[in-house]
Amino acid sequence: MTPPGRQPPPVVPTLTDVVPHLSDAAAPLLGDGQPPAGEASAVVVSRGVSEPDPALVDELTERVMAALLPRLQARVAEALQAWVLAQLETGARTIADAVRDEIAQDVRRAIVSALGTTRR
Repeated sequence: MTPPGRQPPPVVPTLTDVVPHLSDAAAPLLGDGQPPAGEASAVVVSRGVSEPDPALVDELTERVMAALLPRLQARVAEALQAWVLAQLETGARTIADAVRDEIAQDVRRAIVSALGTTRR
């Protein structure tokens, strides 16, 4: 709602009115020279914009990677440690379950043998 005493502008400018030559920009084309189906110029090619300097791109990439890598490596190390611990616990449980029955049978035989020799 407009406060009393203020009037809305008679015309609201569109992006093509604000940015010069935007309406002249080329839409992306497919291999057959046709724009993608259902997409009106989603990517706008601006006139007068040159490719970025490869040295600058490399420098910025190195800076970003230098800032991100230590934290990324720490997170990967933490995740790997958690995974290894989980695998150790699961493996120990599986081995213990497999060996428990064999050990219990050996203990039963030893008890039977010990009780059999002491009863005589």
